[in-house]
Parts: sequence; C-alpha cells; structure tokens
Amino acid sequence: MNLTPEEIKMVADQVRNARVTLTTLQEDLVDHLCCAVERNVEGGKSFENSLKEALRELAPDGLYEIQKETDYLLDSKYLITMKKLTYLFGLFSAMAMSFGWLLRILRMAELGNAVFAFGALGFVALFLPLLIINYFRDNVSKALPDKLRFVFGALSAIFIGIAFLAKIMHMPGADEVLWIGGTLFTFGFLPFLFLTLYRKSISQTKQ
Repeated sequence: MNLTPEEIKMVADQVRNARVTLTTLQEDLVDHLCCAVERNVEGGKSFENSLKEALRELAPDGLYEIQKETDYLLDSKYLITMKKLTYLFGLFSAMAMSFGWLLRILRMAELGNAVFAFGALGFVALFLPLLIINYFRDNVSKALPDKLRFVFGALSAIFIGIAFLAKIMHMPGADEVLWIGGTLFTFGFLPFLFLTLYRKSISQTKQ
C-alpha cells in the first residue's frame, strides 16, 4: 500500500522538525521512513503508530543524532587532512631547526642560520597556528580555563619564537616581541596552568 501525499508530507515534516538540515539526508530519511511505515500499515497498524515505530527503530536517540553522525563523517576526511598537514609542518620545521644547529656546530654558520630561520619561521607561522585550530576543533567541550591556558601558551610560544628568530637574523623589534611573548607566558599561561593543577589536586583529594 502506498502512502497518500498528505501522509508523505507528515513524514517529511517530522524529519525537518528534527533539525535535519542536509537535503540529501532529509530525502533518504523520508524514503526510508515511508517504506517502513507502509510495511507497518500493511500489517494492520495505524499510520500514526506506524510512524512512531519507524522513528523508534531508525533513530532511538532522535533523527538529529543521525545528522550529527553524518556531519562528523563528512568532516572527518577534512579534519584528518588538517591534522596531517599540521604535524607535517611541525616535523619539517623541527628537522630544519635541528639541521640548522648542526650546520652551525660544523662551522657553516651562514647556511646554518638560513636553514634554522626557515624552520623556525615554519614552526611559529604555520605549525603553532594550525595546532591551535586543531585543538579547538577537538576540544569544543573543554572548560574555558583549559582553552585559555592552551591559547596563552601557544601565543607566547609564537611571539618568543619570532623574537628568537629576529635576534638570530639581527632584525629590529626583537626585544619588543620578546617582551610581549614573555608577558603572555608569565601573566597568561602560568596562572591558568597552576589553576588547572590546583583543580586536579582538589578533585583527587575529594576522591
């Protein structure tokens, strides 16, 4: 038995009211629910009871959970690519800085400075900002102090890294940038770090 246009519209309204926003997912859910409802109606059940049963079997936790799972699957490839790029930038930057120091030790200071500067620039301009982005994507539900601790720590590392690079390259403004980085570390990162350590200590004591 086929459902009437009015009944199909009721099924579609049920899907839309569940905050399912992806058009293709809406269509798939409506088709699946209509088929399940038709089978139940043919078995002698009413349309309303058939629809409730179909919804319960398809999504016990609600249709929006299917939307969230679909969003996660669609985003997962992008997130994995972002993570690969982040840690590849970090790896190559660290390798360049390490090799730069090695060249300096081997008395190839000019080449060593250039290689180290290239690695340091990649570390502070690419790796650390991408690390912050990935952190916030992975820790949306984290407490605000934890987020602020990470942000202040990463920003201080960026500014201190830029200042260190400027010192090596004998560029102006290194002291000012180092001052900003040191201030962020001292009055931003450290207070939130010790706040987190204090909270963990209190929670362990209560246990």
